[in-house]
Amino acid sequence: MIWQRLSSTAQQGLRLAKIAASWRRGHHKIFRVAGASMLPTLAPGDYVVVDTRDAENVELEAIVVAIEPGQKTIVIKRVRSRGDSAFYLGSDNPNEGRDSRHFGSVSANNLIGAVVFHAKVGRFV
Repeated sequence: MIWQRLSSTAQQGLRLAKIAASWRRGHHKIFRVAGASMLPTLAPGDYVVVDTRDAENVELEAIVVAIEPGQKTIVIKRVRSRGDSAFYLGSDNPNEGRDSRHFGSVSANNLIGAVVFHAKVGRFV
């Protein structure tokens, strides 16, 4: 049990080291979660680190940061489906916030990137 915890902690440390190295090259941004639309995965006040490289190649069910079409609003959502150059984004908590049900598909040009790390308020996950 202790080895598993150390192993998990070591893996998390390695992941953070890779993010830090890439950060210096300008490939990552930090965003703060503002609403409850991604509960229970992301809570208001949590922070996410986003990899801005190759945003159009994110996988299904990945959490992404995007610009809402026709707006300047930044949203954090999950990729529910995708076409050649468009993504259908959904909320984990569909009773809160706006997602592709309201604003339609999001083009690859509106994706900022995929979440690669998230920190809950007061502790790392």
